[in-house]
Amino acid sequence: MVRGVKGISKTVINGLLLGHKNVNVHWLLTGEGEMFLREPAAPVDRVAEDAAAYGKRPLLLGEVEGILEAHKQEMEELRARVARLEEEMGKGK
Repeated sequence: MVRGVKGISKTVINGLLLGHKNVNVHWLLTGEGEMFLREPAAPVDRVAEDAAAYGKRPLLLGEVEGILEAHKQEMEELRARVARLEEEMGKGK
């Protein structure tokens, strides 16, 4: 190996890789590419993508106003229902 006459043995390769996990095996065998592997990126539990990437679009002002009006109407109906229930409970006493 020192004189370049013999290739590197599997035992030497295994020993080297056991001690140096970041050595590029392809580089070791062929001399091509980077000598060392890059550190793996830290794993993440979320994907940081904009919702627009999935075909969603921002709401138009008219759509927002429609949603707010529907919520306002639902709130008024719920208040009336609560008032009726409170009245019924008061009569039961």
